[in-house]
Amino acid sequence: MPDWIVICNNDVTIEDPLFVRKIRSLDGIKFPIVAPRIVSSAGKEQNPLLETSPPFVKRLKWQLYDSDYRVARTMLAVNRFFRRTRHDASKSTRSIEFARTVYAPHGAFLILSKEFFLRGGNLDTAVPMFAEELTIAVTAEKLGMPVWYYPDLVVYHRAHTTTGRDLTQTKYDLERRARKRYYALVRGKV
Repeated sequence: MPDWIVICNNDVTIEDPLFVRKIRSLDGIKFPIVAPRIVSSAGKEQNPLLETSPPFVKRLKWQLYDSDYRVARTMLAVNRFFRRTRHDASKSTRSIEFARTVYAPHGAFLILSKEFFLRGGNLDTAVPMFAEELTIAVTAEKLGMPVWYYPDLVVYHRAHTTTGRDLTQTKYDLERRARKRYYALVRGKV
């Protein structure tokens, strides 16, 4: 088994020539799951996806989103409108970045040490796309493993090049199935 396994989207690039060396220098026991700094093509930070376990209000929002395709499209339109009217300083202007534990990494780029697998971790392939961040988070939580946001490792993500920006019925169905799987994992029904 290799010491490290990288799972990433096909629209991710790495510019740091020392990237692999930096990964190899990490202690795989202390850092079983590593989330690098992910910079989108718009220059926004994508990691960490969730600092803490999703609170009740966020889960309620997901359930509303998952209730119907038309509801989801309306929620996205409202979100886009409000995003244009405010500046989200929390993701765009971070001061000092440091390695820290988080709940869920962004799924565009994950680094797993062999320790993740030796301690019982696996890759949940029940859903073909989406929510891999959440299934990794649940797995890590159940196995008592930390998920580390490690900003010294930087990758660039041209988001939505594979799936597109628009919410199609097919994409919506995949997202909904993925979150359903996440809820089942949280409840221990899988």
